[in-house]
Amino acid sequence: MKAVLSRFFSYKVLSAGFLVAGACIGGGILGVPVEAGSLGFYPSAIMLLMSWLFMTLTAFLYGEAALWMKDDNAHLVSIAKHLLGRWGEWITVILYIFMGYASLVAYNSGGSQLIDHLFQGAFSVSLTPIVSSILYAVVFGSVFYFGAKILGAINTLLMVGLIVSYVMMTAMGIEGVKSELLSRSSWTGFYAVVPLMITSFSFQMIVPSIALYLDKDAKDLKYTLIFGATLALIFYLLWIFVVMGTVPNEGKSGLKEALENGQVATVSLRLYAHRNIIAVLGEWFAFFAITTSYLGIGLGLFDFLADLFRVEKKGLGKFILGLLVVLPTLYITMAYPNTFLDALDITGGLGDSILNGIIPVLMVWMGRYVIGYKSELKLMGGKTILSALFICSLLIITSQILKWVL
Repeated sequence: MKAVLSRFFSYKVLSAGFLVAGACIGGGILGVPVEAGSLGFYPSAIMLLMSWLFMTLTAFLYGEAALWMKDDNAHLVSIAKHLLGRWGEWITVILYIFMGYASLVAYNSGGSQLIDHLFQGAFSVSLTPIVSSILYAVVFGSVFYFGAKILGAINTLLMVGLIVSYVMMTAMGIEGVKSELLSRSSWTGFYAVVPLMITSFSFQMIVPSIALYLDKDAKDLKYTLIFGATLALIFYLLWIFVVMGTVPNEGKSGLKEALENGQVATVSLRLYAHRNIIAVLGEWFAFFAITTSYLGIGLGLFDFLADLFRVEKKGLGKFILGLLVVLPTLYITMAYPNTFLDALDITGGLGDSILNGIIPVLMVWMGRYVIGYKSELKLMGGKTILSALFICSLLIITSQILKWVL
């Protein structure tokens, strides 16, 4: 037991776990209370638990596949090509690029809003969307050049800030929670919330990077995935408890209005919180949450592009890869401002269901039952659990289609 605890709380596992949690606790945590506001707290909590379980299990599949690869620089491109052939490789490439950039656009969009709010509060200066987008991209996009270890250290500091602001905010915010707001419950149109719920635990794209960061140690990877995903779940549950118990769904600046305007939850919380400090902490929490996700997803895309184009992550190569991550994201953010919730929705309904659901199931099925690989990190349940995850992925795609149609 002592050995397990020492490994679980080692710096590497904690640091990697924070990368996982940071990738989850980002746009989703700011969007869930807004988009799920019509459902109420208890239905939202149940859906978060189901989404956490699905996404954690599929993350284990990616971990299993990543550990089969002998090439230390192998990312999803090489893994898909090796296990699924050329068609699997190109489907993965298209989906990963779509997912990576769509997620980063969401975070850059949300981050630019928060940069503007912080400047208004600190300097009484309002920034244009273009200026705030550029400022956010330049400051945090430059981090990718310094590599995974420096990025991991910066991300850990941001996670500390996130945790501190979150704990203070929720501790103070619980005082203002109203039981009548929490008791409201409805399952009408729940399918429309599924894509964002799934996106809330979307970190599978960085699992190959995490495996490399942990020197492909199977036990460390297992503890990291459990720790990071569970930490994110706890954050989500407490967060929607405070927001949905403080901000009404209907009325001026309620959650429904925030949804219609594409705003993050902290905008409404700032107006309804009974203490001004809660609103300030909410802004900082949102900033830390979005930025940790931006760094986590950006790191995964950085490594993915290096694998795709066979570019060495050194010198000029690192600089070019950094530009490939940051510039397209910045351009789309400036061309389509306030795309925060729309971008997150699309990544969950289509991207996550296929790239983080169907693809890892097929990879592991081929690796285990066709090629015959033995697994150091094996998800229990055999073909039954793989089939169940495949069906769940199809249901998520269906929910996105229903949302578009209805």
